[in-house]
Amino acid sequence: MRFTKNGTLKILQLTDIHYVEGNETDRKTANLVKKLIEWERPDLIVLTGDTVYGEGNIKMVPEIFGLIAGYGIPWTFVFGNHDDEEIGNRAELFKEVVKLPGCLAYDDQTAGAGVGNHVVDITDESGKIVWRLMLIDSGNYLNGNSEEGYDFIKESQIKWYESKVRENAGGAVAFFHIPLQEYEEAWRGKHVGHKNEGICASQVNTGLAESMVSDGVTRAVFAGHDHINDYIGVYKSILLGYGRATGYNTYGEEGFKHGGRVILLSEDDPKGFETWVRLDDGSIEDDFRTSVLTGH
Repeated sequence: MRFTKNGTLKILQLTDIHYVEGNETDRKTANLVKKLIEWERPDLIVLTGDTVYGEGNIKMVPEIFGLIAGYGIPWTFVFGNHDDEEIGNRAELFKEVVKLPGCLAYDDQTAGAGVGNHVVDITDESGKIVWRLMLIDSGNYLNGNSEEGYDFIKESQIKWYESKVRENAGGAVAFFHIPLQEYEEAWRGKHVGHKNEGICASQVNTGLAESMVSDGVTRAVFAGHDHINDYIGVYKSILLGYGRATGYNTYGEEGFKHGGRVILLSEDDPKGFETWVRLDDGSIEDDFRTSVLTGH
């Protein structure tokens, strides 16, 4: 992808849509998705997992993913822990989703573990990569068993990530579903946004956050999963953040509105960006440049 004529690229992150069966609640969610797209007019839409849920997951792909595809805006996605929880598997679901127009996702099998790990590059007119978006499958449950806790990003994926961010990118932003353990430290430090529940990370830490800190290219991570958290905080030299839960078929908290996160990248600045949350009543929260947190 290339930056727009004004030198920016606007990303709309939608997360935890939890589209189940096309019922009244799902239609309410679909209407919010429409409003967010029409209000923000993004250049790219990124879905960070739990888009579909339940026994009708594959059947619902044309309804919710198709709705997004129908806008003619490039889009991509990663899986969450619920997308294939009830029936089917990631590979089958992935094949159905990527058939839709405008989808930029592909399955880079050199990443080893997971389904749908891929890269989206944002380039300048000369083709130079200014921003590299890293889309990672964070899995579902340890050993496929929900009673054992949440899954984690595997060593092969981390090696893949490390190799990709070294490929002449000015800055990188990662998107995946399950947050990292280090989100707790990011909340305790300088942050913007809300934390209304505990961080539901995996109990296994394979060192991805430390790798991101050391690579000198990663600027931020955006996850989903925790429906009533939406903060962004500093962890050493990177930012760890959440989207804003979009779907109404989820747990929530009274007064904590559904919505989406917007990330505005600039061709002139591969180190920082602007971000805000657009809510279901049309209002905007937490509009800031990352220099507020990072100092640069």
